[in-house]
Amino acid sequence: MLIKPKISFISLSIVVSGVTMFAPAFLALLNDDHPTSQTFFYQGLLIALIGSFLGIATLDQGSKPSLRRDMIELTIIFLILPILFALPLYTLVSEFDALDSYFEAISCFTTTGATLIENYLGEVSPAIHLWRALVGWMGGLVMWVTAATIIQHFGFNYFYSAQGIDVEDNDSDRGELSFEEQPLYRKFSILLPYYLVLTLVFWFGLYILGSSGLNALIFAMSTLSTSGIVGETAFFESASGIWGEMLVVLLLLFGITRLLIFYWWYKPVFRDFYQDSEIRLASRIVFLVLIGALLYDWQLLIQQYNEEGILLILQNCWGVIFTVISFLTTTGFESTYWFASSDTLIDGFPHLVLLTLVIIGGGVATNSGGIKLLRLKILFENVSREMFHLLYPSGVQRKKSWSLRNIESGWDEAWLIFTMFFITVVVLLLCLVIIGLDFNSALTVALAVITTTGPLVDTVLGETFSFDQLGNVSKVVISLGMIVGRLEIILIMFFLGRDAWRSY
Repeated sequence: MLIKPKISFISLSIVVSGVTMFAPAFLALLNDDHPTSQTFFYQGLLIALIGSFLGIATLDQGSKPSLRRDMIELTIIFLILPILFALPLYTLVSEFDALDSYFEAISCFTTTGATLIENYLGEVSPAIHLWRALVGWMGGLVMWVTAATIIQHFGFNYFYSAQGIDVEDNDSDRGELSFEEQPLYRKFSILLPYYLVLTLVFWFGLYILGSSGLNALIFAMSTLSTSGIVGETAFFESASGIWGEMLVVLLLLFGITRLLIFYWWYKPVFRDFYQDSEIRLASRIVFLVLIGALLYDWQLLIQQYNEEGILLILQNCWGVIFTVISFLTTTGFESTYWFASSDTLIDGFPHLVLLTLVIIGGGVATNSGGIKLLRLKILFENVSREMFHLLYPSGVQRKKSWSLRNIESGWDEAWLIFTMFFITVVVLLLCLVIIGLDFNSALTVALAVITTTGPLVDTVLGETFSFDQLGNVSKVVISLGMIVGRLEIILIMFFLGRDAWRSY
């Protein structure tokens, strides 16, 4: 049953943000860290009260729901909430000034995962690590609400149906609800239990497999939101081992296909998963990178071809599979067996592959960044069709899985976002070079920021680069880049969507 009063999603988000602060307050209380516990509790209580008063003041105010109104509201949330999230960081981390606190908060909320805390791990309480993971987790939930808003308005098949199914014949059978029946707070109330239950289930699974309670919770939240945020322990050092990595891969599937995220609305059957172009394209990418990785390291593998060497090959294969899926979904976790045959963790594989994976990105309408799999599928199919007509002007090309209408209907949007993505990367790259970064560092940071894959910087640049060493201007530029990289789905679909400016 729908709640009749119209609740402002901004005020609801502020209330939820305040209430969420009680979790790290409780953790700090368990650890006898009373100053930290009091800070989180009182700030959370104050923020929750402000959100409640704002909600009461704006209750049942506003016009009929529209995409324009919702997109503006969601954009405002990404600009306002990080300020509130930064308050505990500014209060509790003595090394942070206001800009550092905002940088850390916006990095977590946009699910980028770039951090300034890595140089102060010994001085930061576990409650701070939990708070960072919670901020990233809430950012992932807001992106689910954003995707649901756009899907609800344009229809599921607006996100480039990959199965050649007619929109008119399919939407009524998928349980799609009308846009007017779903205000933002209603989408939030539908997705929150689903999102929360998934997190708790995988938290319990990782805990059973050997991770500590706090690390298991942080890894579960970071994986579902694709933020890649970790605490004092890196993921490849996790005690859960290969079984924990297998469990995380299952959760990473939510970053590859929209069918799992909106299961209750879309109601897919097994055939839909099998025919889904995002899953099939991701599988091909994983297979190609796996073959390339084995060929790249084949000499060392042959030299160690014995009983122990066979196990090493299998470990290498799993390490490549896990890491490729992780970077493809722009999460950024590395496997414990990521090139186990090499003397160091990453010397056996070109970093260019990781950069390419984050550019490709995961599935549309997910928490993943990048260009997205289905958009690349659309571009490839269109280019393939045009090349066919150039070579065989009178030929007739037959496609069983993709209809001509589906290819043409998604071409404009896919090409637009493809172009805007690289323009944004180039602009950010030039800004960072002008500020003073060398080209290699600037390119890696620009791709990590726009694709929301902060761990990419540590993986590619290692100890030669640290966000903490940047100046204030660089941090401001990178913060703006993280917002643009996370909001591409909102800004592009809102300002340039075909129906975005239509009145309701």
